[in-house]
Amino acid sequence: MKRITVFSILSVICALLFSCKADHGSELDALKTLQKKEQLAHLSNDVLQFDEIFGDTLYQVKNGEVSYLTNDQVTTRFRNYFSSVSFLKWEDVKEPMYIISDDATLAHVLVQKHVELIANADSIRVIQKTDFAWTELWKKRKGQWKLYSITSTDKLHE
Repeated sequence: MKRITVFSILSVICALLFSCKADHGSELDALKTLQKKEQLAHLSNDVLQFDEIFGDTLYQVKNGEVSYLTNDQVTTRFRNYFSSVSFLKWEDVKEPMYIISDDATLAHVLVQKHVELIANADSIRVIQKTDFAWTELWKKRKGQWKLYSITSTDKLHE
């Protein structure tokens, strides 16, 4: 009898715990779609792909500094960057790791990429190879995921 009672109590607790969490399947799909848009933006040098990705502001931690950028500043920065390089590769080294809050309003995406590009001003056309790892923080606003913070590291191949 004690075993049945303990089993019943554990079953009820498990059911309650799992029933409180939002269904993350559609949220995961939405975040994966946004990751694909990031890749497409880089490979096609298309800044317009970022319209659906970034919110009003972006916090960035990179090279020992914390910066705060408006959407217009982010767009200008990427437009200048995309006009100066041609991407050959922008691909996952590992499958991104997605961590979504219980209420599905916040998400962390841990990314590890290998990037190969050529600087357009480089007459020798040397391929620059870099491995990146970064953390993206996303907030859900008005039903849409928006990227609001990136912490990034990189390792240039010699």
